[in-house]
Amino acid sequence: MNKRAHLIHELVETQAKFALDMEELDRAFKKNSTRLIAEDKYLLLGNLTEVAELSSQINDSWQEEYTRYPLTEVDGAVIAAKTLPFKDRINDVFFTYNSNYDAGAVRKHAEMEAYVDEGLENLKLTKPNVLNISSELIKPVQRMFKFIQLFEKLQEHTPESHEDYQATTEMYESFAALARRVNEKKRWCEIRNEVFGGTTQKPNRSIILDMKSFPGLMNSLRLLKKPAQLEIDRLIEEEKNRLQKLQNIITSVREWIRRWVDCTSKAYYSERNFLQCVLNMCDNERHLCIHPLVKSCSQSYAVPVDEINAYVAVVDSCLADLKRVYEPGLRRVADRLGQLLEITNDPQLLLEKLYSVHQELKTTVRKLDEQNYANQSEAALVEAHEELQHTKNTLQENLRKELPVLNKQIENVLFAAVSYVQVVTAKMTSREVLSMRKVMEKARQSPAGKPTLDLVEWRKFVEHIRARVTNSQSQVASIPNAGGASRISRSSSAARSAGTVYNRARYQGQRSQVTLSMGVPSSSMPYLPSNSTTHRPEGYSTYGKNTRISVSPKSPYPNPTTSKFFPCDSHQTNSAISLRSFEIEPTHEAAYDFTAKDQNQVSVKAGQAVKVLETFDRTGNTQWYKVIVLPDLKTGYVPASYLRLM
Repeated sequence: MNKRAHLIHELVETQAKFALDMEELDRAFKKNSTRLIAEDKYLLLGNLTEVAELSSQINDSWQEEYTRYPLTEVDGAVIAAKTLPFKDRINDVFFTYNSNYDAGAVRKHAEMEAYVDEGLENLKLTKPNVLNISSELIKPVQRMFKFIQLFEKLQEHTPESHEDYQATTEMYESFAALARRVNEKKRWCEIRNEVFGGTTQKPNRSIILDMKSFPGLMNSLRLLKKPAQLEIDRLIEEEKNRLQKLQNIITSVREWIRRWVDCTSKAYYSERNFLQCVLNMCDNERHLCIHPLVKSCSQSYAVPVDEINAYVAVVDSCLADLKRVYEPGLRRVADRLGQLLEITNDPQLLLEKLYSVHQELKTTVRKLDEQNYANQSEAALVEAHEELQHTKNTLQENLRKELPVLNKQIENVLFAAVSYVQVVTAKMTSREVLSMRKVMEKARQSPAGKPTLDLVEWRKFVEHIRARVTNSQSQVASIPNAGGASRISRSSSAARSAGTVYNRARYQGQRSQVTLSMGVPSSSMPYLPSNSTTHRPEGYSTYGKNTRISVSPKSPYPNPTTSKFFPCDSHQTNSAISLRSFEIEPTHEAAYDFTAKDQNQVSVKAGQAVKVLETFDRTGNTQWYKVIVLPDLKTGYVPASYLRLM
């Protein structure tokens, strides 16, 4: 059984025992031949008969629900829902008994002692091990606190999706409120007894009107604000200040998210305009030309037009995704933060109410001190004071309990919002960098005397990107025909220029940084979060696939995450690599046999030599290596755990 099932079993079992004890105790005293006056009998037993009847009814309801489920499925029982119909009766019956309970009543006078002794003898007929009546009379008090303890644990181990969760929460709050009422009633009884004397006698009006008893009452009222009460006020003040700071931060984060979206879009547009300007300055021979009638830089090296066009396509694709996917999500986050800001104003109403009650309470105490009653009687002032004190204590208790929870949840929402922006930044930067890495990979793998770019492959690449952003207004630049391509060697200055383009893409995430600090106004915040890593950050998935999974030869392994606009098939790979097997130096060998599951993977045999091209997949997952298998020259992905160094 799980924890919830154990708690339900404990609730039902202890309730059955408690109900039986109350019935036996009630029957034992009903058999007494000794008679007591009604006041003394009520002082001793209170409403014991009502407690026994109610406990028996609750037990019957729980037993009926409990027996509907097999032992292994007890956690499905809706015990709290079966208790809800008894909530009001529980509050009335247990409050009456606990408020009336007095441990010293059993030895009040001789008649009371004789009545108790006879009841004990009757009880021993069914419970021979009972020692005294006091241990039995205190059980309803103990049961009330046991209810609080068990329902609190039951609430913690009941999922929110469970049909009994709402009822469990309601019953726990009801029992906790009942305990507070009983404790407050007991405290006022102690104050009253201290002032007027006696342990059980209720003060009549003639005693209340006796002015000599008011000095003691005033001393008792002054003692109400104990160190514990001061501690509650201090905690409320701290949480109030914390809430105000969080309100300022919510406003700052909303402004920061809006500026992030605007500045990111502006950065992409600026980048694209710059690249387009470079293309517009090139003549037919791919040389920079200031103006045909002024000067043509014929001595300059040829500009890698195809690579710039490819980079323009990458920027267009990222910009389209920003507008279509990420910007609406970020706008919704900002709107939700606005709703959260409105919610944070609700506790202010409780704080204002607490302040007004506190002022009224001070006024009432001052009137009692100065004996300035106007047309009110002393009894009315005492009653008003008691009511105000109860209201104040209730507000303080609620604020002390709820404010820390609210502040913690607000902090979690803020951290989630900032983390979401960081994740979006990382995804966009990773996508741009990995796209440009493909560009430079083709350039590096092209041998001397061969074109740096395979324009047929580049056309496929750019058209694939164009298809991804069909629903948006793409600004992808046109690609030159293959017939006009110039052959650029890997050692040429044009290749170095292509490396410059790649470096600009690699450090795209370093254009600006952001520091979110407590209390810093949004106007002084930088625009973008910093993220210069070229690998996917830990803890989130790219393109909706989980890639952070440990791979071992004895466990199932996931497919490598390949970029959607870079399909990795054997035809594309073989066309990009034209090296002979004897020109390739192997770096690893296969430790185990591996069979490819799809076109992105490649099969290897144990002991077969391979050369590792990349130690990660398209999203930076290091659990997959891209390799060339020798001597077949097949290229694809293999789990890293299947390889070992030679």
